[in-house]
Amino acid sequence: MDVNDSFSQHWVEDEHLKYLVDDITTMELPAEGSLVTSLFTFQFIFEKHRMPLMKKIYDHQVEGGAFVFSEKVLSHSGKIQNMMKGIRENLSNLPGSYYEEREIGTGGCSVLSFPP
Repeated sequence: MDVNDSFSQHWVEDEHLKYLVDDITTMELPAEGSLVTSLFTFQFIFEKHRMPLMKKIYDHQVEGGAFVFSEKVLSHSGKIQNMMKGIRENLSNLPGSYYEEREIGTGGCSVLSFPP
């Protein structure tokens, strides 16, 4: 699901997949989701709407379903923010990880990728 169809050219037809263009905050969710993923979505939703949306997703999952999400983190505490940055930098030194050095220095957002 996406909020616009700009990536539709990359969608691959499959009988087990359904692509939607909709607003996650107002749409009716499928009754029984088994796997929901959200990549860098909640940061664009008003803070007061985040927990109700997470509960809505949870309530529409099958028993044993999974909700996997990833977000950028910014702490109100400089000490905690520095700890998070240190964790990110330490992860980048793991064998097989991918991380661009220039992004460490600028504090940019990156996705770590570990080969299977």
